[in-house]
Amino acid sequence: MSKVGVFGKDIKENSFFILLAYWVTFFIVRGIIYGSLRHYGASPAIFFRGIHVHHFFTGFMILLFALAYYFFKEEAGRSWFLIFGVSLGLVFDEFTFWSRLNFNYWAVGNFSAVFIAGIVLLFLYLFSKKK
Repeated sequence: MSKVGVFGKDIKENSFFILLAYWVTFFIVRGIIYGSLRHYGASPAIFFRGIHVHHFFTGFMILLFALAYYFFKEEAGRSWFLIFGVSLGLVFDEFTFWSRLNFNYWAVGNFSAVFIAGIVLLFLYLFSKKK
């Protein structure tokens, strides 16, 4: 049995799950960081051997595992598309960190990248055909 394609049999539904997970992840992460900064004066951070691990790194790792999972399965299930959307949300939330080495989390460029990626995902959903 061969794979139907990256988005499976129902492109419209699966692209919706990616879009939903992307935006939910973005708003949850931003909410946690904003709330922590406002109430505690510092954002939550993960440290590994004294090095701050940003959530874009976590997003890249999840993305790699999701892609590896996809290649070993016959067809990706709904959870794969949700995980894919979460990983994209984590990666693009810190876009200027890894693309331009600009560590201003609240920079306009960061928000621009998130919204441009979100618009691309929205167009993918809106213009895909339902099977």
